[in-house]
Amino acid sequence: MWLLAEVSGGVMFAGTFCLFIGLVIGSLVNAVVLRLACWIYNMQVGGWCSPRSVPLPSWGKATLICLVSSVVQFVIGLMWQVIWFTEQLSPITANLIATPLTFGLGVLMLYALLPTTFLRALALSLIQYVIVATIGMVMFIEFGGLELMRR
Repeated sequence: MWLLAEVSGGVMFAGTFCLFIGLVIGSLVNAVVLRLACWIYNMQVGGWCSPRSVPLPSWGKATLICLVSSVVQFVIGLMWQVIWFTEQLSPITANLIATPLTFGLGVLMLYALLPTTFLRALALSLIQYVIVATIGMVMFIEFGGLELMRR
């Protein structure tokens, strides 16, 4: 990696490459979470044959939905960082505003890209947030987060 930094423009290439890899890996992981959220939602409403069920997207479509959603949220996040920096907001205030904003964007992206209603997209987003929060808590506990807090 340090070799890229020595080449003219290498830092820009390395940053772009890491951003691209992060988007691809993040989209694949989010596709798994999206399909899991669809499965959990459909089990709660009566199975796949229920009129209230959400069709399970294919792996490619789920990855594409997550990739488009990630790019849109990334661009909105960059714009929000500029607003936060220029308005001199505290980090807590900025996060309290940004979290519902990104959640709403996620719901709208699911509503636009999946054949479902707005309320079902809202339920899928809530299930996704619970899954991601659970994974985050497990990783925090497993990788010694509690030990770091005790110090």
